Order: sequence, then C-alpha cells, then structure tokens
Amino acid sequence: MQYDVSVIIAVYNCEQYIEEAVRSVEAQTIGKEHIQLILVNDGSTDKSGEICDRISAANANSIVIHKEHCGVSAARNTGLEIADGRFLTFIDADDLWIGSAFLEAVAFLDRHPETDVVAFPMYWFDARSGQHDKNDKFANGTRVIDLEEEPNYSLFSVSSSFFRRSVFADIRFDTRLMFAEDMLVCQKVLSKKKTLGVFSGESKYMYRRRKNGSSAMQHTRDNPYWYIPKAQILKEELLSSQQDIPTFIQYAIMNDFEWYLNISDESKVLSPQDVSVFRNTVISVLEILSDEVILSSTLLMNIQKYCALCIKYRRYKSDGILPLQNDLVFKSGMDLSFLQNRVDFITVNKKDLEITGVFTSICSPPFDDLVLCIN
Repeated sequence: MQYDVSVIIAVYNCEQYIEEAVRSVEAQTIGKEHIQLILVNDGSTDKSGEICDRISAANANSIVIHKEHCGVSAARNTGLEIADGRFLTFIDADDLWIGSAFLEAVAFLDRHPETDVVAFPMYWFDARSGQHDKNDKFANGTRVIDLEEEPNYSLFSVSSSFFRRSVFADIRFDTRLMFAEDMLVCQKVLSKKKTLGVFSGESKYMYRRRKNGSSAMQHTRDNPYWYIPKAQILKEELLSSQQDIPTFIQYAIMNDFEWYLNISDESKVLSPQDVSVFRNTVISVLEILSDEVILSSTLLMNIQKYCALCIKYRRYKSDGILPLQNDLVFKSGMDLSFLQNRVDFITVNKKDLEITGVFTSICSPPFDDLVLCIN
C-alpha cells in the first residue's frame, strides 16, 4: 500500500529530543498506518542511532538508515530516494507537530492541484515562546496564495510544510549548504507553479529554541559558512539562471540578505580575502533586487535601507556609506538633508567629527543615540 505521507527526519546527535519528535508524528490523527517514517542517522556520535533502531523496532512503517556524517541536506536526500508517500514532510529531529496537520495537509493538497505545497504556522518553544515572525501569510486564513499577485509571501521552511512527492523528481537539497538549504529548496518548488498553500487553524509546527544553545541555527553568525559560500550559492541558484527574476524570489533573497546588511564586523569570522568576496557578493545581489523589494525589509531601519540603495546604485564609491549596526559612517561629501535631527553631543576626535543625538529620516520614527562619524 502507498502511504499518504512520508516523514523524513535527519538525525544528528539528538538523543534528548528524537523520541519526542517521533511521538508527535505518530500521534497524528491521520493514523500511523498512513505514515511512512524515515529516520536517517547522519553519523551521530551520541545514542541517537540506538534510539532510532528502538523506534523502528516498535513501528512497522518505519525505516532507519545509518550513514556517515555528511550534513542535513545529504541525509534528507538519502530519505528522498526511498520515500513512498504521496506527500512529504521533513520535521527536524528536535521539533514537534501539534494538532491534525497531516490529515489537514493531505485533504488540502487533494483539493488544490494548483499548488505543490501547503505550509502551517510555526511557533517557538523551549527557550523561546510565541509565534514565528514569518506567520503573517496565515493572517487571511486557509487559502492558496498566487505569488505573482502577492510576492511578499514566501516559504523558507520545509519542516513546517507538506509537499507533493512528485515535485522532488528533479529537486534535491544542495549539499554545499550548511544554512538556507530549506530556503533554496522552497524557492525551487514554488517556481514550478508560483503558488503557495497556507493552512490556518489549530495545527502548529513547534520550532525548538534550545535552552542549552546547542542547535547550529543558534550560532549562525559565528560560522564562516553562513557568509560564504552560502551567499554565493543563493545568488548562483536563484538569481543567475534567469533574466527576469520573479518578484517572490527577490523577496525571499532579501529576507535572507537583510541579515547581512545588519552585521557590524564580518572580519571577526572571515579572512580579509573572504570579507572582500562576501561584500562583493552582497553588493552584486543588491544590484539585481528591485528598489521596492529592498525597501520592504522588516529587519532594517529606514536609514539602513537608504544605505542599501546607495550601495546598489554605487553611490558608496563617492559618498562612502558603510552600514555598521546602529551606527553609520558618512564620508565627506555625503548629503545629510534627508535627516531631521536633535544634536546632543559633538565630539572632535583627531580627524573625525562625531555627532550623537536623535536622528529621524523623513519617513521613519526617531533613531535614538545614532552616531554619525563624519571625516
């Protein structure tokens, strides 16, 4: 018999969490008999492998694969090769499902052949609580979103989503990526039909923020792979292969790259040569994105968006804008007329003039204690 859903779980050193994650899958109201459970032990050095074997012994619809450690992308690709369900999902080994998401996802995708994926709301638990900041797409209820009409809504997580297995006939996770592998796969899936299903109800995907800080996602900025080759690969895969970049792809890229524009000093992580490569990659991506997409960022302050546009149009070469977290450095010749300000302190330090106070752009709230260094 063909399963309704194949659940692929990449497992690496999750001995504290994997049984709880599996229990949340087996408790789904669709029934265990309709779920194929695929556990890929990615070279764990703790007792995760033994726990997976124990889980499989108690569940006739489960498969365990033990392999050497190659990363989450390779582990998921291994699971894809043997998945037999009509639909697929990829719960992380330390997360949980709450509600009847499996039953609801199957019914939704059967009703809506115009889309290949349906997403569910994400909520934090453990060291953090509340809903994920990307849950805005669920505000208008259960529906199929036309991404050509509403390109600002996109998908970044395969774990909280269900896919038609057929869509993975020519798609695999990029094994070069340690970060953003979900985001890249999601954009490739969405590019096929340019639609996204969203289900708004009681079912939730619970995304763990570990109290002990052991998750790789909790240390992204300390890892050089978060900068390069990630930035280069995303540009290559999503922006370099087509002339007219779909707007929803641009929004997805900006959602990822806006974090780069909020970094104070990547040289703490990267070598001088890699810093140059990284910055040039970010600049080249900004030159591709539309102004509207850049200005849509919800992470950046308006003044940082202004800087991004200056970088895009290469005004930084003459005006010398460098975004540095909450500070901005303006070289001589920069036009400051777009700012309204209240000056609190003026300090002359060697060749620099430092002005500290409250600075406001013409379309934004005040930025308290913003420092402008003019030299």
